[in-house]
Amino acid sequence: MIFMTGIVSMPLHMGNQKCLYSNCCHTPLKWAEVGDLSKDDKIMYIFSYLLTWLSGIIVYILYSEKDRNLRFHAVQSILLGIIITIIGIFSAFLFFPVSIFTDLFAFLLYLYGIYVGYKAYTGVNISIPVIGDMAK
Repeated sequence: MIFMTGIVSMPLHMGNQKCLYSNCCHTPLKWAEVGDLSKDDKIMYIFSYLLTWLSGIIVYILYSEKDRNLRFHAVQSILLGIIITIIGIFSAFLFFPVSIFTDLFAFLLYLYGIYVGYKAYTGVNISIPVIGDMAK
């Protein structure tokens, strides 16, 4: 089953399916059964994206040895947070009309991170294009 995200329009895979698109940058991850994790562990997927790099560091320190997928999402959250921070610093030096668009883009990236955390909580593992490859 392939899903399309509304923001980046890249195919997303469930399980270990091969990509039907030849130029897809998404590599499916091996996903632990959702029943194997406690509810407290699953909520850490969402928490890792709430404060981006800060909560990602906390989750990485506390859970990196316990769950490989949670470690992946923590690193992905840290990288996403760094990109959002760089965009925020860059937009501070831009003129008013242009800075609105860069701030809006940073906010949409943040919301997409929350969406990725929620989908990981529900059992669908999503790798953010480019960032997910660096997080591996």
